[in-house]
Amino acid sequence: MSPSSRIARNVFSNGAGFLINAVIGILMTPIVTEELGKPAYGFWTLLVACTGSYSLLDLGIRSAVGQFVTRYWSRGELENVSRTISTSVALMAGTGLCVALVATGFAWFGPELFEISGATDEQASMLFAIVGYGVALNFPLVVAQSATFARQRFDLSNAIGISEILIRSGLIVWVLKSDPQDLPFFGQTLGAANGLYGLAILTVSMQLLAGLVRVFIARKLLPGVELARRHVRRENVKELYGYSIFTVLINAGDQVMTHSPAFVLAWLLNDEAAGHFGPGANLVFYGLTLISAIAWTLTPQATARDAVGDMDAVRRMWVQGSRLILTFGGILAGGIAATGEDFIRLWVGEEFLSDPEYISTATIASVLVIGLLVRSTTTTGRQILIGMRRVRFMAAVSLTEAAIGISLSIVLVHQIGIIGCAVGMATSATIAQLGLMPRYLSKELGVPVGEFFREVPRGGVAVVLVMLGTEWLVRPHLTVDGWLTYCVKAAAVTTPGVIAALALGTNAEERARLGRKLGVIR
Repeated sequence: MSPSSRIARNVFSNGAGFLINAVIGILMTPIVTEELGKPAYGFWTLLVACTGSYSLLDLGIRSAVGQFVTRYWSRGELENVSRTISTSVALMAGTGLCVALVATGFAWFGPELFEISGATDEQASMLFAIVGYGVALNFPLVVAQSATFARQRFDLSNAIGISEILIRSGLIVWVLKSDPQDLPFFGQTLGAANGLYGLAILTVSMQLLAGLVRVFIARKLLPGVELARRHVRRENVKELYGYSIFTVLINAGDQVMTHSPAFVLAWLLNDEAAGHFGPGANLVFYGLTLISAIAWTLTPQATARDAVGDMDAVRRMWVQGSRLILTFGGILAGGIAATGEDFIRLWVGEEFLSDPEYISTATIASVLVIGLLVRSTTTTGRQILIGMRRVRFMAAVSLTEAAIGISLSIVLVHQIGIIGCAVGMATSATIAQLGLMPRYLSKELGVPVGEFFREVPRGGVAVVLVMLGTEWLVRPHLTVDGWLTYCVKAAAVTTPGVIAALALGTNAEERARLGRKLGVIR
């Protein structure tokens, strides 16, 4: 399979995985809330938040494993692949023990630390233990994900993830909707504590089962690789942590950019302001998540090409990948800017658009869209730098963006209110991402920065302008009064945007390749 076909397959599977997860999450939330009741659902949210923080204890080892397994496999160095995997499994097993100790602490002291109304103290302790120990057992298994990453088989990884969420969701609905008295013996256990035990046990069980499936697939994808104690080496520990510590800093900066608006607004104004900011910010966050899922498929390809010294392929990937992803990002950004107000009205209500105290959350989304476009421009370069192990620079960019974003937000919220937070976030992304990354990549790859900016932006910018212009023409003739009319308007706005994307954001070869894939051209 050619590199372009492999990337296309991975992009499609990552996009499908994202969409299915998003749809299942939207559908499951009201079911779980209704069946558990608000207090029990509140405790489940707390439980997920607490146990979700356990992932920070791996100190970025998971991403480092994928990087070095990909690099060594591309060179045919099976001995080094075996050492990397064996060492990382040992490290993750040790981390799992630490997680188990933390989970024990939550089981003992959690009911005293938090005011819990959705479960008894005994039930809360048991649930903290079930989920925490399940996460601990899963830590060594996640190393197997490096196989699908190294072999660029995101389709297999997404197939496992999609199967896991579908089966788990179906079982959870069955348990929550059934009377515990009508369930088999084990089912009665799942139905206990208003279904919280079922939610916890099914979640943990499916995670472990998916982990074992990934181990089985990893053995097939990496033939000749051994998992053995003799392959655990101190030099591999230093190598893994030398890379992973910077990925932790990168992720920390990203987390600050995602969550700091809520903290800043709650601190400077109130929690109501943070809540008003949320829907518009979430729309942009979903768009960024989809773009990241697509761009992530380029990382193992960049690693493999860098490992064998094929820098011409890396240069093409940077320019062409940036242009295509920005063009796609333009469709998302144009959609949010042009139809976001109608969507938010139908989704969360008119009060988020016409609150007398705060600016419309649709306006907030429109400002944050600038950051989405900036990220779309630089996300390919970001994945290439990660693949080339330039993580020290990436960490500096990420932390710089976070520092500028928080500082500007604090200053601007005092000056112009809630919209200042959006302006601060968009400005910091522009300064840190667009101001620093293209110039650094230009020097690393030997591509003139002027060539990059001449080639990349044209499609994405044109798409946004076309979609905004189309919305201006359609607005007087179409009133959105429900989801059906919204879909009609969204289609009317998006269609010219897609045409502009194909005409200006792709070249003749890319259009011909797409036509062959769709069966339009033979």
